[in-house]
Formats: sequence, structure tokens, C-alpha cells
Amino acid sequence: MISNTDMIVPFFFWPTSFILSEITYISQKIQEKVHKYTLLV
Repeated sequence: MISNTDMIVPFFFWPTSFILSEITYISQKIQEKVHKYTLLV
């Protein structure tokens, strides 16, 4: 039996987790670029 709160919680947290994953992905890409740059210097 699924209650209403079980449906609301994923719907509420999904955008937050999506944004967090985007932020971590972007920060990893930035770190890779910075790392390559420091290796060149």
C-alpha cells in the first residue's frame, strides 16, 4: 500500500538530487581542467 507521502517525497527530492548531481559533475569537469592546466605550468 502506497501512501500519499510516499509519492510526495520522491517528487519533492528529485529536483534537488538532480541539481546536486549536475553541480558535482560540473565541479569535476572544472577540477580536471585545472589539473591539466597545473600540469602544463
